[in-house]
Amino acid sequence: MKLATIQRMARQGDMSLEALHYLLQCRAECEWLDYKAALNLASDAALCEFGRDVLALRNVGGGYLIVGVRAEFVRQ
Repeated sequence: MKLATIQRMARQGDMSLEALHYLLQCRAECEWLDYKAALNLASDAALCEFGRDVLALRNVGGGYLIVGVRAEFVRQ
């Protein structure tokens, strides 16, 4: 994973299929990339947690939150 590549992609707003493939191949999180197994917004606590994650990405200048990726996938 090249952090500079992810940062550049985030700043450019790259939402292409190629970008998604690259981010999935990174298999690790960083300040511009976060994986979530599921998106649960049913409770206030879950909604606040999601908001915190989004704000954290905003505070570093943008990034990616990829939903639907299991933690086991990322750790391999």
